[in-house]
Amino acid sequence: MAIPANGGGKPVVVLGAGPSGLAVASDLASSGRRVVVLERQEVAGGAVRTIRRDGWLVETGPNSLQIAEARLHEGLVKRGLDRILVETLPAAKKRFIALGGKPVEAPGSPLSFLASRLLTWRGKLRMMREPFIAKGMDPDETFDSFVTRRLGAEALERLAGPFVAGIYAGDPRTLSARHAFPKLWNLEQNHGSFIRGALAMRHLDSGFPKRACSCAGGLSELMAALAGKLPAGSLRTGATVTSLEHGTDGWNVSWQDPEGGGQVVDAELVCAIPAHAVGNLPWPAELGRRLEFLWRVRYPAVASVSLGYERSQVAHPLDGFGMLLPEKEPAGILGCLFPSSLFPGRAPAGHVLLTVFMGGSRRDVSGLSATDLENQAHADVARFLGITGQPVFRQTTLWAKAIPQYEKGYGKILAGLDGVEQTYPHLRFLGNHRKGIALGASLLAGWDLATEMAQLGTASSFRP
Repeated sequence: MAIPANGGGKPVVVLGAGPSGLAVASDLASSGRRVVVLERQEVAGGAVRTIRRDGWLVETGPNSLQIAEARLHEGLVKRGLDRILVETLPAAKKRFIALGGKPVEAPGSPLSFLASRLLTWRGKLRMMREPFIAKGMDPDETFDSFVTRRLGAEALERLAGPFVAGIYAGDPRTLSARHAFPKLWNLEQNHGSFIRGALAMRHLDSGFPKRACSCAGGLSELMAALAGKLPAGSLRTGATVTSLEHGTDGWNVSWQDPEGGGQVVDAELVCAIPAHAVGNLPWPAELGRRLEFLWRVRYPAVASVSLGYERSQVAHPLDGFGMLLPEKEPAGILGCLFPSSLFPGRAPAGHVLLTVFMGGSRRDVSGLSATDLENQAHADVARFLGITGQPVFRQTTLWAKAIPQYEKGYGKILAGLDGVEQTYPHLRFLGNHRKGIALGASLLAGWDLATEMAQLGTASSFRP
């Protein structure tokens, strides 16, 4: 099948139609570059997947798009994507952390911090010493050491630890503070303190509406909107890359797909697939050996278990975003979200939906069946949230390799990617193993790369 030629310049082949791949491809196509996106799965979107069944709407991957900086907000507005977003319901303002078998509201302001039951007075006084703690000297300090040094052991156990579980499903003892939480790291590096840094930066993004968003029909609608910006025929799903050859003026890429496949020659190549899958591609032998450092990126398994109940079954008001669990809580789950409190249309009338997360670095769930996962998830949320009876809806997705862990030494991974790109100037790498694991970070990384590439190359050879 012929590939569309919608403008001049060197063609671009994007491997992977996840958020970052769709972001870079749609922007390049809009600027007039000729783009082909090859996706192994039958649908685009990567880990962003929405299931609609019997009146329930379930996100099996990311559950929301966190818009926490003006640049992301402006990028969405510029591309008209803000028009399909819906914000969280008013009931979603609270955050809960489990303590002693019960959900406790997390502090959201200095006043609520002083009144919070999550920390003892000893723990609160230790946190208040933070502006007077000396800056650390280890450029690759683990997150647990970083938080304990600045805020104390209790803050790590009851606040930061659950926070890590909710974002990375990770272990603060192995994650790199510098790479896993660069904003916090930079506050210390640039201002010597979290509190002083936050005060110094409070004017930035002033008036900007930080919020969590989704789409009325789930986040798959956002992925479909990005894919819809591509010219007809340029997104090839169910595609298997059969050949990658590095030529003097770009890459020659061949593939097979349900429509017969095709070839692009002398192209810019963007590899926007997870680090753990990069080795499955037919790279030239020398490059394949050089990319072996990516195999060190660890992806623990995570299960997403969605459970639906009649509203009358759940004693807790579910008046918040969700609940996270400290590691010391005797439970088999990392936490759970309250999707039907976040966005409309997630559950049938008179019902509520919970999405429970299990596994990660705390526990290997890769060998558990869907029934085992659902039974454990139900038992735990029933105890914490006061649920009677059995769920009336169940949907489980097990991600065998879920979230890349930005662990101690991760700077070597990033430096390795930089080095490969310097050696192979027509090859670029994208994905949540590089610029941040959040959905918004993936979109920004794709848009930034598209801007960088927009003027690259003038000569091209492009054939079906």
